[in-house]
Amino acid sequence: SILWSQGLGLKTLDFTFINENLPYIIIPSSISYLITVLWVTGITNAVNWMDGLDGLASGIIATSSFTIFLIGITSNMLILPLISSCLFGSSVGFLKHNFFPAKVHMGDGGSNFLGSTPG
Repeated sequence: SILWSQGLGLKTLDFTFINENLPYIIIPSSISYLITVLWVTGITNAVNWMDGLDGLASGIIATSSFTIFLIGITSNMLILPLISSCLFGSSVGFLKHNFFPAKVHMGDGGSNFLGSTPG
């Protein structure tokens, strides 16, 4: 809810990449809110489920945050590469101790944090 109130959400759908004559579809705010809450909850829960195998959740988060870092650098953004590089570094640092056989386990708190971080 906080993310949606701060402007993160699905507001319009753009299908002009298929056909330039198609108009933008404006999504009502109640449906936008519902989609945003379900999406953030679903991604957070998916990362929590991946935490069952040694190194899977932190490895996937490290890979995706490094990809987001590259996208942010090539798009000349400032904050996104900084946040995603911090997430990448912490995930790789944790991955060292979470690889098979795991010495440290992430737990629900760590996996829910990694799943809910937007960077």
